[in-house]
Amino acid sequence: MPWGLPTGLFIRDYLMTHRHAYVEEMWRGLKNERKLHGNRWPSYRSFRNYVYVLRKLGLIEFEGERKSKGTAYPRRYYRINPNAANDPRWASPQRALFNVGGATRKKKRRL
Repeated sequence: MPWGLPTGLFIRDYLMTHRHAYVEEMWRGLKNERKLHGNRWPSYRSFRNYVYVLRKLGLIEFEGERKSKGTAYPRRYYRINPNAANDPRWASPQRALFNVGGATRKKKRRL
């Protein structure tokens, strides 16, 4: 089974194509893409946390809220930060924010 884009790169491409989107819209897009290729997708809650990480890094920006029919809360729309479209942190935003994983991580010694 071919693997789809990493989540961060999917969000970047989705926002570049659609200009702006709300979290559930992006999550549904990722879910459908992964389903198409027979791959797993993150839970909505996990995806929402991923969007939070992208905001903290400044890769996406809050655009505004819009009231929608049938929802209790207004939808919060996000757009890509134009200065961050080619930022390498899109590939691994959680590693970039929390500075974990990869070669920088040291193993703990057991006594």
